[in-house]
Amino acid sequence: MIRRHLVRVLLSWLLTLALLSVVAYAIFRNQEKFARLLDLRPAALIGLLACWLGLSIPRGLVRKMMAKGLGVRLRFVDWYGLPMLASLIEQFVPARVDVLFSAAYLKRRYGLAMLHFVSIMYGNAVLMAIVLAAEGCLVLLVMGIVDGTWNVKVLGVVLAVGIVAVPFAILSDRFLKREGWLAARIKVLLEGWRTLRSNRRLLFSLACLIVVSSAIFAAWMYVAYAALSFPVRLLPVIFVGIATQLSFFFSLTPGNLGIREVMVGFISEITGLGFAEGMAVTLLQRAISTAAFLVLGSVFGVLIIRRGTGNHQSETS
Repeated sequence: MIRRHLVRVLLSWLLTLALLSVVAYAIFRNQEKFARLLDLRPAALIGLLACWLGLSIPRGLVRKMMAKGLGVRLRFVDWYGLPMLASLIEQFVPARVDVLFSAAYLKRRYGLAMLHFVSIMYGNAVLMAIVLAAEGCLVLLVMGIVDGTWNVKVLGVVLAVGIVAVPFAILSDRFLKREGWLAARIKVLLEGWRTLRSNRRLLFSLACLIVVSSAIFAAWMYVAYAALSFPVRLLPVIFVGIATQLSFFFSLTPGNLGIREVMVGFISEITGLGFAEGMAVTLLQRAISTAAFLVLGSVFGVLIIRRGTGNHQSETS
């Protein structure tokens, strides 16, 4: 099992190096555009950081609401600080370690079953994919009506995400009785999705938080394009923001390094914003988020370690 894990880690880093070579080539071919990353105004950096901090709140609230739905009330350090520390760790280790780390901590601190929390997190991933795909289709529809731009390639990408996510939402509960390697992993998604479906209020609240996160993320993208003095249009930027969030599902490299840059560059290109421009914006956002994770993740890490080594507490509603 350890050998298999080491092989996965090795493959992840090989993929990371391959993708980074694409990023390096793009930087070499577009040095003037990427040089703008070194000439940012302080006001632009403050605006970018403010957007990132605003984005971190609804993402933390997602975990708070999930835990509350399972009968556990999380404190600020848990619902806001824990994702910071987990995301900091994820910058160096691939394969969704943030979810597993959070589940392990909540089990130790509150006695919350790891598998139950992980499954509901993955159930939320299904909901997120469906909501983002719906948002993407809506934005493309508005772009077509307002700008007369109908991009079949982009529509195909969005529909592909929706087509992948919807079966998980409608599969019969009888599937949970099946055995096998693939079935065991799909069961985790189905069980989490079934938990969300049984709690309509939680389902609606999580969907609203996803929409709010998308709006803040779009603002973050817009500010990033403007900070680098790239031509920017609202609707394409909103769509690129949605596509960027979809890249979070492909957690194959540490911090999605390389995957996010290449994917956003591609989406930015086919929406008319430019491949190099999209990649430069993503690198800027990564620099902001990584710096914030290093600071806040370290601070909250100390608090969480102290709480985690304390006496076990079970705080139920």
